Amino acid sequence: MKTLIILLFIASIASITSQAAQIICGGIGSTCCISSDWETGGWIYLISVGLSIIFLSFSIIYMSSKIFDKPEWVVWIKDEFSQAVISVVIVVTLVIVLGAICYIFNNLAGGDPFQIAHGYLNEVVWDKTINFATTAFQDSLICQLVAGYKTQMGQSSLGVTFHQSAGLKLVATDLDFLYALFAGLSASLMVQDIGLSIIQAFAFRIMLPLGILFRVFPFLRKAGAMLIALSIGLYIVFPLCFVMDKAVVDSVINQPGFQNSLIMNVAQLQTIGVSTIVLSFISPFLPWALIDLVWLMAQAALLLPQAIFLPTLNLVITLTFVKNAARVLSQNFGEG
Repeated sequence: MKTLIILLFIASIASITSQAAQIICGGIGSTCCISSDWETGGWIYLISVGLSIIFLSFSIIYMSSKIFDKPEWVVWIKDEFSQAVISVVIVVTLVIVLGAICYIFNNLAGGDPFQIAHGYLNEVVWDKTINFATTAFQDSLICQLVAGYKTQMGQSSLGVTFHQSAGLKLVATDLDFLYALFAGLSASLMVQDIGLSIIQAFAFRIMLPLGILFRVFPFLRKAGAMLIALSIGLYIVFPLCFVMDKAVVDSVINQPGFQNSLIMNVAQLQTIGVSTIVLSFISPFLPWALIDLVWLMAQAALLLPQAIFLPTLNLVITLTFVKNAARVLSQNFGEG
């Protein structure tokens, strides 16, 4: 009778948890609930059904232990029952905590972190890296074509052949390197954008319910704790890292002081000077090619932190959180 009362109490908690998630998201709005997957994913209902089935199985095993006089089953049920209760507590805590930090997300990100992250990555990919790669490819092609022309002065046997754009071959080689660099950076950023879409699709819908259910059983406890930590890390921490990246780019890289650094000043080769006049006399196209080359080098210097350093920092932060959270969640809290 006592066990039945406890089971009914836990079932009521699971039902209240399901209603709490709906009330929190329905009253505040999908933007405040991190993403629409909170409402439409059905993860809280899947967890409630799974835990209800587990509690029903425990009650059947408990009654069977009394019928067949198996005291060892009772000991096992008590331990696993406490772990199931802890799983319910984890679900309730997730609903409460995620609902509480909802307003913090709005103040920090100004909206859905996933939408902000997608917008930031799409801007860097399509407005910058792709355009820069196209410019580098076109300039390299023009330089190679122009470098093939030569001027013949005098007879073929006694005359002089002058390659007025011979230096453009070296410039074309540098432009080819920059093209490969921009193409690689755009591919890296596209992978991150696609990864965010995949995370948004299944992190809370699949990984979190499986983690909650796996954690009940001792042989799956570590796997369940890892799935819970991984779902929270990927769904909450990882997109917020991209919000941090956007804030860093807007507050540091786009500052006028940073834009007026040495490499940006070097890119101002459009200013007419003695060196430009000399280069124009030697090779009419060389100043134009150098202007684009140095400008593209400056843009590459601005994009490298956004495409390599900041994503690496995002992974370090997320994996560190997942590792520590999994270590905590895999503990047997019910054992003394």
